[in-house]
Amino acid sequence: MKKNGGASVSSTVKNLDWWELTPPLITQVIFGSKMEPWQIARIMLFATGYEMVANTQFLFSTPSRKSWTFENKPKKMSLCDKCSGYGYLVEEPTSE
Repeated sequence: MKKNGGASVSSTVKNLDWWELTPPLITQVIFGSKMEPWQIARIMLFATGYEMVANTQFLFSTPSRKSWTFENKPKKMSLCDKCSGYGYLVEEPTSE
């Protein structure tokens, strides 16, 4: 695992003893339309550290001007392996 300022991504997640989380309980993560990229990267860091990426649906909420509501669009996401936990990759989901 790549180093991030002296600490690896896995050790950063393991040091969060206060963060009691049961990964199977989280099935969806919805990112708001006004979220900052660093906030999304931080959530992806924890989702990757807790091995939740494979079993979690990631959705981006975008405003719909026609209906004056928000639409949640699914995306395939992963943590960037070249950014030491500071970046993430977003892809359109493949239809299976």
